[in-house]
Amino acid sequence: MPPHVVEVTVNHISGTRSGVAGTYNRSELMDERKEALERWARHVQGLVAPRPGNVVALPRKRGKR
Repeated sequence: MPPHVVEVTVNHISGTRSGVAGTYNRSELMDERKEALERWARHVQGLVAPRPGNVVALPRKRGKR
């Protein structure tokens, strides 16, 4: 993701959105922001819910829960 898209997505202001550039650059980059957040969601999902192929089921011992 380009830095200016990341900055707009997380609501940061730097040289690309401040001063004269910020005055004239009013684009909200909604499509780009959506893509960035969807990519981030996929990354987080992969961290918290690994693919089933990586999981090995272990047999339960009787009498224990």
